Amino acid sequence: MDSIDTRALLIVISSPSLLWVGLIHSTAIS
Repeated sequence: MDSIDTRALLIVISSPSLLWVGLIHSTAIS
């Protein structure tokens, strides 16, 4: 259970950050 919970937390935490990185890169390119 702990491993699944930690994975879920990592996904929830990393997903928004990846979106922000994508937005920053897309704006930087254009």
